[in-house]
Order: sequence, then C-alpha cells, then structure tokens
Amino acid sequence: ALLGFTLAIFMVASEFVARLALADVTTTGDNSSYLALRWREGVEHNALGFRERELRDRPLEDGVRIVALGDSLTYGQGVSTPERFSERIEAALDRTGPGDFEVLNLGKPGASTQDELETLRAVVLDLAPDFVLLQWFPNDVEHDVGGRPRYWRLIPSDRLSGFLHQNSVLYYLVNSSWTVLQDALGLVERYDDYLDRSLADPSSAAWQSAASAFRQIAETCESAGIGLGVVLFPMLRVDWGPLFLHERVLAQCRDLGLECFDLTPVYAGAGGGARALWVNRFDQHPGPEAHRLAAEGILERFGPGWRAAAASRKQPTPLPMR
Repeated sequence: ALLGFTLAIFMVASEFVARLALADVTTTGDNSSYLALRWREGVEHNALGFRERELRDRPLEDGVRIVALGDSLTYGQGVSTPERFSERIEAALDRTGPGDFEVLNLGKPGASTQDELETLRAVVLDLAPDFVLLQWFPNDVEHDVGGRPRYWRLIPSDRLSGFLHQNSVLYYLVNSSWTVLQDALGLVERYDDYLDRSLADPSSAAWQSAASAFRQIAETCESAGIGLGVVLFPMLRVDWGPLFLHERVLAQCRDLGLECFDLTPVYAGAGGGARALWVNRFDQHPGPEAHRLAAEGILERFGPGWRAAAASRKQPTPLPMR
C-alpha cells in the first residue's frame, strides 16, 4: 500500500511538472493528444465547423472570393489564425488591391482528397467562389487509414490508453518514446515503406481512388466556372517525404491543364532545415514561418491572376449611347 501510494504521488507530481515544462507547446502531431485538445479549446469555429468566419452563400459583389480547401495544414494546426497562409494572403491582397478580396479557409484536419471533393460539392459550390486553392499533402491519398502501420501500445486496453492519451502529458511523452523505439528496432513497418507498398504502383487501388477524386475536383470546378490551382506541401523532414507522389500529382496537373505549385523548393531553400519550419518539437505541421513562406509563394504564383480579375470588375461600366 505504501509503495502504491508513493508511486501515485510520484506520477501526479510528474504530470504536474510535465504540464508546466510544456506550457509553451501548442499542439502535437497527433491532434487527439492532451496538448492538442487543450490548444483546440481556444480555437473558434463557425456553424459548419470550419475555422473561419460565418459563410455567406451569395457571391461577393465587385470582389474576388477565394476558397482554400485542404487538411490540417490549411486549418493551421498549432498556429494562430492571423498566422495562417490564407489570412496572410487576404491581408496582402487587400493591401495591394485593387478591389475587394475574401479568402475563406475550409481546411479540415485529417481530410483526404476524397473528403475535399465532398466539401467542394456540399459547401464550396454554394459559396460561388471565383477560385479554389487546393492544398495537397502526401497523406491526402489515404482515404482509408486502416492500413497504416500499427504500433504496440504501452497499455493494451483501448479505453484506458485513449483516456490517458487525451488527459495526460506524461503518458504522451512516454508513449511517444515507445513509438520511436519501435521504429528504431524495426518492430513495425516504417511509414515510408507502407506508402511504397500501397502507392508505388500507379495502378494500385489506393492511388487510383485518390487520382479519381483529384480529377473530379478539377472537373467540378471547371463545370461551375471556378478557377482551380493546386499547392503541394511536402513533409517537413530531411528528405521532404515521398517525392514520387509529388511528381505524380504534378503530372496529373499537367494532364488536366491545372496551375500547380510545389512548395518543396521554397522550403528547401529557406535555410535552417525542415525542423525550423515546424510548429514545435512535438508537431511537424507547418509553423508560422512555413505559413509565411507559403503565402508569399502562392501570391507570387497566383496573385497576378487574382488581382487582374479584381481589376476587371472595378472597371466603370460605360454609359449607353444616346
């Protein structure tokens, strides 16, 4: 009993110290952890669940409406709202004009390309945007994540493990170290090996499903008279992730006649390495600097067309001849 009581006191004290030590950490790569859930409590969402202002389904008069469609990178996991690339783009367009610009962020954590197609049909078309900016990330091709490598848990019970994951910083730290150890010892399949196994063959069911959804997004936008551009975000690590998927998406963009912008060279040339672009040491999502670089690159690639569209709408209507 004394040993158990002492251990309990030690665990509670360790939890307190861990929370105090990581008070500056916003999120983790796993958005269901205690730290990520704590951060998300302070994030405001609209009636449709997006981290955005309330949406107006009528067209933007005398202005240009742009919709950013993507996953947790567009959502801005771990960064404040003004730091996201969508807000930076809107602010820059408003400063440099001419015309009014509205950049709506419809990022959804965990969204795949198929999910983004559904959002396009269910929400975006009603907004009548002038342009859709589709954010792409390598794991967007995974509509079914059930095939991912499964790590051995510290605690076999799903219920207890889930409870501790959502409520304990100490458990998150210990479990993360256990996960890293499994990778180092080769106890589980590496994530890159899993991607190669399931996606290296372009005729695989996983790739064909993602490619079909990508093509349907392009066709839906074209049918609705909406401009479409694609921006590719790499994995923020030394090798920038599975670049064969980038090449495949770029090829699909060429086949569909889409403007496609790969951020990999931008990030690789930024200096400081991929780690300097992370949200924090526990979360490899793009941080403020990565969002800033993305906004600048996107504006350089797509901004002239957006400004030209706004300028054309500001031209005075000629009076009829008497």
